[in-house]
Amino acid sequence: MAATVGVGSNGNHGHSGMAVSLRGLYFVVTLFLGSFFGSIFMLGPFLPLMLLSPAWYRWLTDRIVATWLTLPVALLELVFKVKVVITGTASSRASAV
Repeated sequence: MAATVGVGSNGNHGHSGMAVSLRGLYFVVTLFLGSFFGSIFMLGPFLPLMLLSPAWYRWLTDRIVATWLTLPVALLELVFKVKVVITGTASSRASAV
């Protein structure tokens, strides 16, 4: 017996194949452009700080990139209506070093 997934019997939750393809293309293009221009306009202005104080540069860029990593999750939720739940324990600074 074959199992069906979601609302549509073809596994795409009732969306036509073309709409899913366009959403996927939009997701990939937006993620690429966000990554490309984000690296230029979000991280680029802080490059001089790398020469003045590498520790501050690393601290600041770590925060920017951590915030920036919410972009793929937000795009998944907005474009594909996927609910992303992250569970687990937070890592400590000592375990990251």
